[in-house]
Amino acid sequence: MDVVRVFTYPELHTATKAFSKKIASGGFGTVFEGILSDGSKVPVKRLETFSSQGYKQFKAEVGAIRSIHHKNLVRLKGFCSQESHHFLVYEYVPNGLLDKWIYKPLEELNWDTRFRIVEEIAQGIRYLHEECSTRVLHLDIKPQNILLDENFGVKIADFGLSRMWLPDYKLSIPVCLAGGARAWAFEKLRSGKLMEMLEEKRARHEMEAISKAEKLLRIGVWCIQPDPRERPAMAQVVKMLQGVP
Repeated sequence: MDVVRVFTYPELHTATKAFSKKIASGGFGTVFEGILSDGSKVPVKRLETFSSQGYKQFKAEVGAIRSIHHKNLVRLKGFCSQESHHFLVYEYVPNGLLDKWIYKPLEELNWDTRFRIVEEIAQGIRYLHEECSTRVLHLDIKPQNILLDENFGVKIADFGLSRMWLPDYKLSIPVCLAGGARAWAFEKLRSGKLMEMLEEKRARHEMEAISKAEKLLRIGVWCIQPDPRERPAMAQVVKMLQGVP
């Protein structure tokens, strides 16, 4: 098992140049770019809304995160818990957040790569739900929590943080299909106007774009059914993505 380092607050304050370069933010906190004393680059997440539990409990939860290993999950390198300061330090993933890539031209991120990214996200979630020793719900899957390595392989971030805020979370978390992009995408699928959703400039480049996007959309809509009993298990999702009966 990898050794997880315990950092001091002054070490992280120095590494991030007083938390001067913010690279991401979300429900669990803000991420800053840091450079450690050995010259290695790391993202440092400051947990903004951490509960008032003690150091021992925080360390126990960090230990649970550390024990979770999968090729599609970002690796925890260290942590800091001093007084009111709580930080997690992760491995550096060179291509950064998926969020900055999904609207780029197909020449930079073609449909085969996009489809593989979705499949690897599903594989990582399947591991968290069904294969690791401690079952974990992510509760915040979004492009801002998906990192891409040098080969555009997926690394899911923030996968254990829900344990720190919701220690008694249930497996049947309600998901609402209402408003915004999800409802719009569902309407395009229902009305057969998928081309509009894909943008013609993308779709005309590759004949398989429409069929792949439709497959992803149908699976996605199934995954967010209001009744959790109607949603597929992640093992089913992976099989569907891989074309396995």
